[in-house]
Amino acid sequence: MILFFGCSITYGQGLPIYKWIDEGKDLEFINSYTSPQFTHENLSYTDDKYRQEFHYPNLVAKHFDKAYALPKFGNGGCNDDIPKILKLISNGKLLQPDGVEAIVIQFTDLQRDAFYLDMIHYTKYNDDRIKASILHELSLIQHFSETMSRMRPEGGYTKYSIIENEIPWVAMSYQSDISNVLQEYFPKNYINLKYKNKNYSNISELIEIDELNIKGHLGDMRIREQHPSKILHEVMAEGVIRKLEENQVKFQRNI
Repeated sequence: MILFFGCSITYGQGLPIYKWIDEGKDLEFINSYTSPQFTHENLSYTDDKYRQEFHYPNLVAKHFDKAYALPKFGNGGCNDDIPKILKLISNGKLLQPDGVEAIVIQFTDLQRDAFYLDMIHYTKYNDDRIKASILHELSLIQHFSETMSRMRPEGGYTKYSIIENEIPWVAMSYQSDISNVLQEYFPKNYINLKYKNKNYSNISELIEIDELNIKGHLGDMRIREQHPSKILHEVMAEGVIRKLEENQVKFQRNI
């Protein structure tokens, strides 16, 4: 299984708009389903299936023919949730770590994180403190990838051995702040994004290109949704696939 961590970008917010356009839904309907006016966990079954089909985690999992999951089950997220969830997985309290074969992370805006909000509140905001906090967060993720216990059955279903086996992880970032730290300190894990033969270090640069956000791709600036378009989800999927293959990540044999 491949685990995907991220925010609304990873969740695939806005992707059902393509389906609604094809169905002839009007602009008023489309904009009424835009966050925060609408909670995207309340999509219909068919609309949610459409979202899942085209968001980049599904494209990556389909390429490798592997199951996948988003441990943050709903829309949205913040970076400091990631080590907390990995700790639960490591302890076997969320899912069995033996089933985790790779971790893909899309870091979101730092302004959602508790440490950043504390810095603003106590006027301790500066680049060195932020970089140190990012490094701490990345080091926790690296720690869990290296030490996450895997339960392996021995001679039946009642006896297990616990082994430590590094689980590969790769990451991209919405903003340049985290991607800069990734490039400098975790180059093996850093995902470089490519579009039209040009390299991009973060998603925010890409999302400003018209066809890479939903309203730009659909050519209607009245649509209020500016999350990644189908094309950008393909770009992100290609970046993840390229990095996992570059790192020679080996998945378990499929049945």
